[in-house]
Amino acid sequence: NSLKTTSDTIENDYIKVKIKEGKVNITDKRNKKEYRDFISLFDTADIGDSYNFGALPYDIKKEGKIKSFKVEKKALFATLNLDFEIKIPIISTENSRSKTEDNCRFNLILILYNQAKHLEFRAKWKNKTKNHLLKLGFNLPKPVSSTLSEDLFGTIKRNFNPDFDVYSLIPAPKGTEIKLNTAPMQRFVSAQGVE
Repeated sequence: NSLKTTSDTIENDYIKVKIKEGKVNITDKRNKKEYRDFISLFDTADIGDSYNFGALPYDIKKEGKIKSFKVEKKALFATLNLDFEIKIPIISTENSRSKTEDNCRFNLILILYNQAKHLEFRAKWKNKTKNHLLKLGFNLPKPVSSTLSEDLFGTIKRNFNPDFDVYSLIPAPKGTEIKLNTAPMQRFVSAQGVE
């Protein structure tokens, strides 16, 4: 069993995850790469319909902070349990986001198995707010210009504009769907060697 834990670290022969100054740092031990401040949580308004995202002009994204964490070691895996806190406006309308905010808790569990070459993530969150989009981001060393991901029939490469800004495209003419810089995936997406 190669699992090792401390009060702020989980690791095996391939991956090390450490909390330092409220940030998640991940080390890929096989490739000798470190990803500092790897995980971010943020929220934006979504004033679209039930199918399409609708950006709110001049929206200011809300960022979550890690308020507490806990390391646990079991026989075959170790977990790093992160509790984020983020203030999300109760509702977003076509004109603005409400001044009243919900002090939301977002729980993210990172699971590292004994001989695994990857981390598993499990999230728990109770949504009490309306018309918004909560995102979990993975901070890579360079802006993402392409990805490989699984779709229904195999693996597909997609190109992205790393300088894309949806807010520069609004307001759009009525009845026009704004192009987004996102893509669907099934079980995995890979960018810059991170899957």
